[in-house]
Amino acid sequence: MFDRFTSRARKVLDFARKEAERLGHEYIGTEHILLGLIGVISCTAAKVLDDLGIDAVRIRQETERRVPPGAPAAARGNLPFTPGARRVVLEWAREEATSLGDDSVRTEHLLLALLRDASGITAQVLLGLGTELDEVRARLLESVRVNGPPTPDPFPPLDRNPVLERDDTAGPLPSALTDFASDLTALAAVGTLDPVVGRGGEIERIVRILRRRTGRVPVLVGPPGAGKTALVEGLAQALADRVFPPPFRGTRLFSLDLTWVAAVEGYRKGIEDGIRSMLLAAEKSPRFLLFLDHLEAVAPRNPAGAPSPCAALVLDALSRDRLRCILATTPEHHEAFLLRFPGFRPLLTPLLVRPLEGPQALDAVSAMRDRYARHHGVLYTDAALRAGVEFAARHRRHGSLLEFALALLDEAGAHVAQAGGTPPPAATDLCVRVRRLEAEILRQNRLKDRRVAQQDFEAAATVRDELARLRSAKDALDRALAGIADSTRGIVDATAVRAALLEMTGLLEEDLDAPNAKPAPAAPSPVPPPSTTAPPESPAG
Repeated sequence: MFDRFTSRARKVLDFARKEAERLGHEYIGTEHILLGLIGVISCTAAKVLDDLGIDAVRIRQETERRVPPGAPAAARGNLPFTPGARRVVLEWAREEATSLGDDSVRTEHLLLALLRDASGITAQVLLGLGTELDEVRARLLESVRVNGPPTPDPFPPLDRNPVLERDDTAGPLPSALTDFASDLTALAAVGTLDPVVGRGGEIERIVRILRRRTGRVPVLVGPPGAGKTALVEGLAQALADRVFPPPFRGTRLFSLDLTWVAAVEGYRKGIEDGIRSMLLAAEKSPRFLLFLDHLEAVAPRNPAGAPSPCAALVLDALSRDRLRCILATTPEHHEAFLLRFPGFRPLLTPLLVRPLEGPQALDAVSAMRDRYARHHGVLYTDAALRAGVEFAARHRRHGSLLEFALALLDEAGAHVAQAGGTPPPAATDLCVRVRRLEAEILRQNRLKDRRVAQQDFEAAATVRDELARLRSAKDALDRALAGIADSTRGIVDATAVRAALLEMTGLLEEDLDAPNAKPAPAAPSPVPPPSTTAPPESPAG
């Protein structure tokens, strides 16, 4: 039924089902499909709505105002589509895709189909928010024309991925994993994760531990800010790039923060069943690898007490030694955990994670330069990067050198961007001309759609040629604006970083370069000496 639907379009429909269950409805209607579209924030339809200034929160509020909730226990099992929703999904969305020359049904086609019914809930919600339906449709069509056919999904559904080894659980991605954990490999595939530098040897060590016959659960042990999470994100990027041979090729790495589990347990309904389902799904298939952060959260607060139900599930899964996972904790909590649960010692292999220092820290900061520059719209000099690392090594009061250096550069970039002042008159004039061209392009798009609907194809072709001329003129103005922006962007230099340090720490100017400046406190020892006393209480969150 949904063979032509892309993975994101199918995810929208899955979100629609969950929205219907959440609202206690015994059906999936067009209102639930709309909520599913804004739930998949990375899809094109959601981005178009966001670009038009249509806030997702307001869409949700307006939809729920118009559609009262039902009984919470009523919505269970396979919910049917209403006749209107079935028409949107099975007929109109496919027609929109075909008319635009697409073989696949994407989220843009779902939203275009929802907009066909001017009396439907989607149209009424958008009109209630002061939005012109023609404008939304024109933006969607423009997005389809600009982006062209969809690029291949870097992570197609697991049942269609040829590089994955088949097993008895081959099929769609288990919902328990996506409900409770973050898919780091998917985030790495689309470039969301920050680059990881200087951790290649440690990443290779994690893979070697995972390949072992015994003691095959790596435990990343390091002080807060040492880079344990960054190390796992580096592994996710390597998995996304398919750099590992079988059995790791095609592996999906999911991250679950155990402190979050401990915090919501007892307050969020179904958390225990969800964690149980997630762990079972990960146990049954070698395609899934779990990163369980903050191991200390599964230890009871009272050393003599019993673990909480969710903590017991995690401990039970670890004890069976069938769960491919990576753990992370601090040195003191690692030792306390082994004293509290000595039976796990043969199963776990510690890997010390030390904070990056000196040249390695500078390399990591340099790798992040472009991301901070794009965020603030500024340029960072090499001297600014060196100053950030040097000041962090000398004056940080807590955390790692890399964390503090990036915080300094972030603060300096924000300050320079805020002080950028008024753009030059030439840029202001170009912006006005661009806005006029955008309005004219939007008007011509509407005109062309009307001509096509009237089957006046000769007039539509004339409008199409005019649209091509307008877009070419707009592209030229955009390039001119980009040139002005590059020539007028603020510069973050060592002086700006110095000013950021003074503001963040409250130090005096004369203290910054004093030869006897107080050094940063030493990082805690990676592995404390064994203790014969009772372990300290482990915080559960």
